[in-house]
Amino acid sequence: MNSARLMVRRTAWLFAVIMAMSSIIVHASPVTISPRQAAQHVGEQVTVKGRVVVVYTAPHGETYLNFGAEYPNQLISVLIDAAHADQFPTVHDLEGRIVKVSGVIRLHRGKPEIVVERPDQLREWRLVQSASK
Repeated sequence: MNSARLMVRRTAWLFAVIMAMSSIIVHASPVTISPRQAAQHVGEQVTVKGRVVVVYTAPHGETYLNFGAEYPNQLISVLIDAAHADQFPTVHDLEGRIVKVSGVIRLHRGKPEIVVERPDQLREWRLVQSASK
């Protein structure tokens, strides 16, 4: 009887651990927000989905993607540092397109910004259209 009781306890404990881990994994997914909502999510890991208004590469090699409006009236910027620019050879093609960018929002000169270091953080969002009419 003791071995059966021990087995039930171990199974219950294992189930509780699995449930706790799955809860953490579900909540770890970043929330998707619009550029207009970025200022309310400073310090948070998010995905921002919106239209890139302008892509600008500064003389020192930093590239900025501005959402919502051109600088200095942008709702949020994405910064690609010069050290990572070679990982984004077609970034200027994103101007005018809807993209998703993931990262932690920080404030830079009072405006929300996400620093992108890997290509998987920035991707074009393509609307899949139904073939049926």
